[in-house]
Amino acid sequence: MNKNNLTKLWGAVQAEFRTLYAGSLLGVLWFLLAPLLQVGMYVFLFQVVWKLRVNLHHGGDVSFVWFLLSAYIPYWAFQDALSRAAGALTANAHIIRNTPFPPWLLVVARVMLPFGVMLALVLPLWPVLHQAGHFQLQWADGPWLAFTLMCLAGMAVGLAVLLASVGVVLRDLANIVPPLLMALMLTAPIMYPLQNVPEAMRGWFWLNPLTPFAEAFHTLLLTPQGLDLGHALAMPALALGALWLGRWAYRKIAPDLVDLL
Repeated sequence: MNKNNLTKLWGAVQAEFRTLYAGSLLGVLWFLLAPLLQVGMYVFLFQVVWKLRVNLHHGGDVSFVWFLLSAYIPYWAFQDALSRAAGALTANAHIIRNTPFPPWLLVVARVMLPFGVMLALVLPLWPVLHQAGHFQLQWADGPWLAFTLMCLAGMAVGLAVLLASVGVVLRDLANIVPPLLMALMLTAPIMYPLQNVPEAMRGWFWLNPLTPFAEAFHTLLLTPQGLDLGHALAMPALALGALWLGRWAYRKIAPDLVDLL
């Protein structure tokens, strides 16, 4: 991506944020308050009221709320990035028709916004939870966590461009994506350990592209173990595959995009 496109991308991110919260009294605070309120709700329910604990694969156990949040906050960014991706191009038809702005940058900007908010949350939250004894962060985990987040963001960008491209032709896709994202969350080990799934069914859960990411976050944040080689190889493969699919789909509709809109 050249410098000119980077400048346009930053402008698109700012425009996307202003559009989302136009006329809002608290503006930027709403984007931070939404996940923070969810975190607070989960802490109250699972740490104060139910006091659930989860047995980890290495034999230890951890409070359910920290198990959930170790993978749920990155998933929140992923699902928020994709929740409106199918209409990202159609919703900006006036910009695409009237400006030379590269349309695909509008989709990338939509993805970057929730991932930026997620980083603003997790960068201070993870060390705090480590100091409180809930997370087991090692110095070697830092690069692997960054690698995992980059792969997740890359997969989100590719899938968002794919959904936006298909959504230009299939307008009903916007109604299909939300339940699909819910299904992806429920069939990935985000809210439960993978070893709790019956062994006969466990292999099917690896067909969910979120499974290696959830397992990576649980392993890196909750255990002293390092990242499994299978996860380390699967995550960039998923990201590159999604980016290729997104690029392929966008190139198919790009020549006729203005007419399709």
